[in-house]
Amino acid sequence: MEEKFDMLQEKFVATCFDRHPEVASYLGFTEYDTEIPSGKLSDRKKEINQDKRFLEDFMDIDETKIDFDRRITRKLAIHKLHIWIFVDETLQHYLMNPNAAGEVASFIHSLYRRPEAKKFYPLQARLEKIPSYIRNFKTRVVTPVALWTEMSIEEAEGVLNFLPMVATTSRKEIPSRDAEEIENSLANVEQSLQEYITFLKHILPTADTPWVMGRENFENLLTLREIPYTGDQILDLGKHWVQEEKEKMKKMISSFYPGKSVEDVVEMVKSQHPQTFEEILELYRFYIKKSREFIIKNDIITIPEGENLVVEETPEYLSSMYPVAIYVPAPAVGKERIGHHNVTPPKNQNMLKEHNESAVANISVHEAYPGHHIQFFCSYNHPHKIRWGFTPTDVFAKYVSDGTEFVEGWAHYCEDYMMERGFETSKEYLFMQSLHSLFRAVRTIVDVQLSRGEITFDEAVTFLEKETGMEPYAAAAEVKRYTLGPSYPLSYLLGKHMIKELKKKVSKSVGPRFSDKFFHDTLVYEGTMPITFLEEVIEYKTHSG
Repeated sequence: MEEKFDMLQEKFVATCFDRHPEVASYLGFTEYDTEIPSGKLSDRKKEINQDKRFLEDFMDIDETKIDFDRRITRKLAIHKLHIWIFVDETLQHYLMNPNAAGEVASFIHSLYRRPEAKKFYPLQARLEKIPSYIRNFKTRVVTPVALWTEMSIEEAEGVLNFLPMVATTSRKEIPSRDAEEIENSLANVEQSLQEYITFLKHILPTADTPWVMGRENFENLLTLREIPYTGDQILDLGKHWVQEEKEKMKKMISSFYPGKSVEDVVEMVKSQHPQTFEEILELYRFYIKKSREFIIKNDIITIPEGENLVVEETPEYLSSMYPVAIYVPAPAVGKERIGHHNVTPPKNQNMLKEHNESAVANISVHEAYPGHHIQFFCSYNHPHKIRWGFTPTDVFAKYVSDGTEFVEGWAHYCEDYMMERGFETSKEYLFMQSLHSLFRAVRTIVDVQLSRGEITFDEAVTFLEKETGMEPYAAAAEVKRYTLGPSYPLSYLLGKHMIKELKKKVSKSVGPRFSDKFFHDTLVYEGTMPITFLEEVIEYKTHSG
C-alpha cells in the first residue's frame, strides 16, 4: 500500500507541474522550463475533473496500511483537493478573474529571476507560446468582475513596462542574434497584451459579476480549512485584538511619549526612514543580516544548509499588488537555492514612510529570519513534495489550501518571539511592532466582513486607513488582494494565536523535555500544512520519541 501511495503522490505532483510548468520552474525543476499551460476554458475544466479523480484515489488509500508520515501527507492531499474543488466549482473564480497577464508574468519571471544567462533559451520557447495562450484565455472570461477586470488591466500594463527590461538584459547576457530573437518574441507578446487590454476595456462596462462570496460560502471555506472557529468568532477575536493593541499602544505612549497622540507617534516613527531607494535596500540588507545572526547566536532554530537570501527591487509588474515588499521563496531543488526579498520603490514621498527603520526591522524578521524564508526553505527539505507549500493554480483563493494560518501565522509569531528575545529593544521598534499587530487585527475584521458582503470595497479601504494610518494607495492595494483571497488575510493574527496556544499545550504535555528550538524545528521541517495537522505531528513525535 505504501508503494501505491508513493506512486500516487508522484503522479499527483507531476500532474500539478504539467498544469502549471511555471510553478515547477520556480521550484527549480528545469525540465518544465519551455512549457506553459493551456489557456483554453475546456482544458481548465478538465483540471477540475482530474482533481475529483485524484481525491477519490487518495481517499481509497487505506491509511491503516501506511506509516504515519504518509498518513499525514495523504490527509494533506485530500485537504488541498477539497478546497481546490470548492473554489473552482462553488466560487468559480477562474471564470470571473480575467487576469491572463498575471499568468504571463509568472511564465516569464519564473525563469528571468535566475542568475545564469542560459535562462533565455527556455524563455524564448515560452515567449513564442504566450500569444496563443492569451488568445485562448479569452474563452475563460465568462463572468468577469469589474474590479478584477480593472486590476487585470493594471497588471497587464505593468507587464508591458517589464518587457523592455527583459530585452535589455538579454542584449547584455547572450549573443546578439539570440537576443534579437528574444526581442522579436517580446514584441509579439507586447502586441498580444495590448490587444488583450483592449479586450478587457471593451468588456469592462458589462463586467457585473459580484466578487463577494457571502456568509455561507465563507463558513464552508473555514470548515474546509479546518479552522476551529466560525466567522463570527473570528470577527469577535479581531475586534478584541484591535482593542487590546490600542490599549497596549496607549500605555507605551504614556511611558515613552507623554503628551503625544497615537497619530503623533505614528508620524514620528514613520518619519525615521531613508531618503533614497538605494538606502532603503541597504537598510533591509542590514536588518536581514542582523536577524540571521541573532537566531544563530541564540539557538532559536536549526538553519538549513545552503540557504541564501538576496534583497532586490520588486519587478514592476508586481509593484501594484505589493506596494511595500514581497518575499519570493528559494527554489526547492538545484544548485542556486536563493530566496528573494523584493522591495518596491515608493510611488511618492509618503510611501517612504512605509520603509521606516522600525518597520524594516520587523519586516526582516517576518519575511526572512526566522520567518517565511526559513519556513519555506525547511519545508522544501521534506521528502514528500505535497508538503512543500506550493499551489499550482491561476486562482489566488486556492492558496489557503497550504495552511496559510501556519504560513502567515508563523511569520507573525516570529515577530513577537524575536521581540520577546530582545532582537530590537528601541521604543520605536516596540511601538511599530504593536502597530503591525494592530494592522493584522484590523485586517482580520476587514477579511470577514468584506468576504461576507457586510462592508464595501471603499468602506474597507477607509477602515484600514482610519485604524492603521496606512497610506490610501497601500490600503487600496491591500483590499484589492483581499477580494481575490477570502480568508487569507485573517490567517496572520489568527495563525499566531493558534501557534501560541499549541506551544503552551505542547510545553505542558512534554514538560522539562520541551525547548523552543524543538518546537520551532518541528513546525518548519515537517512541511507546510494546517496547524491542526502539525499538532497531530507534534503529538506523534513527542509520544513516540
